[in-house]
Amino acid sequence: MNAVDALNLTIARTDATADLYGVTPAELDAGAKTLAGLDWQERNAFAASSVLGTIVAIAGEHQAECRRPDCRTCDAVRSGLATTLAGLRTLKRETIDRGRAR
Repeated sequence: MNAVDALNLTIARTDATADLYGVTPAELDAGAKTLAGLDWQERNAFAASSVLGTIVAIAGEHQAECRRPDCRTCDAVRSGLATTLAGLRTLKRETIDRGRAR
């Protein structure tokens, strides 16, 4: 699977889940406006930070309630945290290396 195929798959899954949660076109427009003024690196940092914030919020709620020794949700959250945190740390290093840290 190439990067575009992976993005298309993720977008399709996210669209379906957003529909289940009642995400509105106005909310999508607001997000697009936020991203419109950012360069590619800032967009990636913003998106990654948003995803990590969501994962952390879900993780906190789930951890408080989960008592199962083998939990697929806990496994998914752990994997998401590891990948996202590694990506954020890499993005931060690259940003600093390019002299773009604010």
